[in-house]
Amino acid sequence: MNHHRTVPRRSQGAVAWGGFGPPFPGALAGLVLLALASGCDAGEDPRGGPEGDLPLWSLEETFETGSPEVAGYDLTDVPAVAVSPDGIAYVAEARDPGVRTFDAETGGYLDRFGREGPGPGEFERVSFLGLRGDTVWVSEPGWIHYFSPVGEPLRSQRVLFQPPAPSGPGATVPLSEGWGLMSSTAMMIGPGPPMPMEMPRYLVHLDGDEAHRIPGIQPTQVAEVGRVGGRPVVVRRAFTGYDASAPAPDGSSVLVVEQAHAHEPAPDSFRVLRLGVTGDTLEAVEVPYLPVPVPDDQVEEVVEAEARAVERAFPSASAALAAVRAGLELPGHFLPVSRILPADDGTVWLASYPGSAEPWLILGPDLAPIARLAPPPDDLRALAVTGGALWATREDEVGWTRLVRMELVRGSSSDPG
Repeated sequence: MNHHRTVPRRSQGAVAWGGFGPPFPGALAGLVLLALASGCDAGEDPRGGPEGDLPLWSLEETFETGSPEVAGYDLTDVPAVAVSPDGIAYVAEARDPGVRTFDAETGGYLDRFGREGPGPGEFERVSFLGLRGDTVWVSEPGWIHYFSPVGEPLRSQRVLFQPPAPSGPGATVPLSEGWGLMSSTAMMIGPGPPMPMEMPRYLVHLDGDEAHRIPGIQPTQVAEVGRVGGRPVVVRRAFTGYDASAPAPDGSSVLVVEQAHAHEPAPDSFRVLRLGVTGDTLEAVEVPYLPVPVPDDQVEEVVEAEARAVERAFPSASAALAAVRAGLELPGHFLPVSRILPADDGTVWLASYPGSAEPWLILGPDLAPIARLAPPPDDLRALAVTGGALWATREDEVGWTRLVRMELVRGSSSDPG
C-alpha cells in the first residue's frame, strides 16, 4: 500500500510562505518576525526594471508523502531536508528525534537512524541537518553529530562557543575550514518599553571560542501592554525586521539579506551579501524593490493572535484585544525577503512575504537576478532547494506533517497574476 502520492504536473502560483532563522515561540512566528515582501506598480517588476526583464518560472508538485498511521511516514516536526546525489532524501524529525530517509524521486520511505538520548548516534533534538560529501551531519544546541550515508555514527563534535549572556547557544551548522554558523536564543537587550529583543547569529570556530557576529542583524521589538503582579505583559511588535541568513550548501560561505527595519521609512532597495566563513564580505549586490503596505486583514490577524496569547493576563478577551491594539506598534510596509534559500547549483532563492502574492526572486551564482518565481501555495513551509526542486512541508488539519517535492519549471517572461 502506498502512503504517498505522485501528483500530476501542474503549475503552482499563490501566496508565498514565511519564516527563517532561529525559532521564535508563539503564534504566527514566521508571520511576525519575518514579514517581508515587495510590491509593484502596474507594468513594473518589483525588483527593478520593466515587467518582462526577468523570466517568470514556476513550480510543479511531483509528490507528497506522509501518513500518521504508518511507521516511518509518521512525520510531525520537520526542520530540515537534504538530498544526496544518489537520490536519498534525509529528513530531520525534531519531535521524535532522528533522521528518516526517503526515495527522492518517489517519496517512498526507506529507513531511519538516530534516536533520543545522550549516547553515540543519539540526540536530544534535531535542529539542522545537511550533507558534506558522503557524510551526513545532524545539529542540536551545543553539538554536531556526523554519520555515514547509511546512518552509522562516525563522531560527535562539541561546540564550545557561548554567546554573551543572557542569550544561550542555539544549534550550529558546520561550514568549511573548521567554522560554523550558530543561532542563539532570544535575549532582552534593554529596559522597556519598548524592549529590544534579538536572536543574534555568529560565525564560530568549532574548535575554540573565536566568533564573529553576523553583521546587520536588526533587533525585534516587544511592547508592554499591561502588568500582572508588577511584571510586564509583553507582545511582539509585528513585522519588525529580522535579517535573513543561510549557509551555502557546500559550507563555503553564508548568504545574508540586509533589510531596513519595518518601522523605518521604506527604502527602495536591499542588499544581499555573501560572507566568508570568518565574516569577510566576498560579494555584495544592491537589489531594487517597491515596498507595499501591510494589508489591514493581516494586521488584524496578528493583533488577534497576540491578544489570544496574553488573554489570561486580562479580565476578558475584549480587554486583552484592546490592550494589544493600543500597545502594538504597526508598520506601514513590508520588507522585501522572508527567507533566503541557497541552492546546491549555486543559485539563491529569495522568498517574498506571505500574503503579498509577489513572485520570489532567483539570483545567479554571482548574485545577479536571473528569474522571478511564481510563489508556492501558502500552506507550504519551504525547507531546501536541491536537485532543481523545492522541498517543503505541509501540515494537515490535525497537525501531521507531509513532505512535498516541487520541481522547478523554467519558462518565459509573463505576468505572475
